[in-house]
Amino acid sequence: MKSFKVNVNPEILKWSIETMNIPEDEIIKTLNINKTLLNNWLKNREKLTYVQLQKFSRLAGMSPLIFLSDKVPEEKPGKIFRNYNDNNKKSYKTLKTIKRIEFLQNIAGELYDNINKSREADIEKYNVKYRPEDIAAIERKKFSNFSEQKKFRSVYEALNKFKSEVENNNIIIMQFPFNDIRGFSLINKKPYFIVLNSKENPESRIFTLFHEYAHLLLYEDESNTDNASKDDEIEKWCNNFASYFLMTDDIIKDCYNKFNGSIYDKAHKISHQYKLSHSMIFYRFYKLGYTDEDTFKKYIADSKNIDDRGGGGNYITKIKSNYGDRFINLVFENYRENEITLSDVLTYLDIKLESMHKLRSMLNQ
Repeated sequence: MKSFKVNVNPEILKWSIETMNIPEDEIIKTLNINKTLLNNWLKNREKLTYVQLQKFSRLAGMSPLIFLSDKVPEEKPGKIFRNYNDNNKKSYKTLKTIKRIEFLQNIAGELYDNINKSREADIEKYNVKYRPEDIAAIERKKFSNFSEQKKFRSVYEALNKFKSEVENNNIIIMQFPFNDIRGFSLINKKPYFIVLNSKENPESRIFTLFHEYAHLLLYEDESNTDNASKDDEIEKWCNNFASYFLMTDDIIKDCYNKFNGSIYDKAHKISHQYKLSHSMIFYRFYKLGYTDEDTFKKYIADSKNIDDRGGGGNYITKIKSNYGDRFINLVFENYRENEITLSDVLTYLDIKLESMHKLRSMLNQ
């Protein structure tokens, strides 16, 4: 039986392609069509079949109903990105992953409601009128790991400990690979999400974690702003917050005076001892007057953030890293309470049945 035609709004087709940055060849290949037919759809000369609409909807990560609307949807603010090289254009792969994570944020809200748990993050709210170093000092006291910072056996242990402490504030943390962003926050609804780039080295991820945490602290002040200068002010505030949160001036000064060697040697030694990024340490050297602006900028330009050590670990470890302990436990708790089905669990965690049992055993350990 032949699929029937549907009245798709061509303006929404164009909008979805542009919004998701979908490559033309990806559309042609996935829907098994030619370029002429695609152009005819966009110019409203021909109609899609329902089957074609379903395939295109999956490609765009959107509901088929969206394409039947009279008006082009309005994207609401709520995603705070840390980009590479000030590049605001995201790849299709990145945007598709973000769509998946936005879906999971909606699911997380339902999972909280199912078991009568609060979606609210246990954090204070501030604004950019406060000095970031002052707020960093206040927030730093709420975390217990700083006394053990030098005792961490590896930077991965430090990252996992910091992630766990942030998640204890009822914030969900996930990690996925990206080529064009360092990380982002989803703050237009609750629960709040922080997403890190699993391809970055762990030192950089620690900094991004607390940069995005700062965005959560500022959300009441920054939401729905279209002012570019205000956005820039917020980004600087969050960078400074993360820097002062992770290391105080007193520690920086003490280490700088204690360690021998060049300024580069000192940065490396502090970074190694405290499991923090070289770039952040060098930034603090600049702020304290230990180096000039040109040297600092050159150092940052030459810094490498991508982790050549690879993802590591097995498939189960990867799932645990991707979705984070808080979200995974939330899914399993709903399953134990019969609020969701086994199929739901496999879908939300994108995991196979045999692997799911191994994941539960790992969490129980």
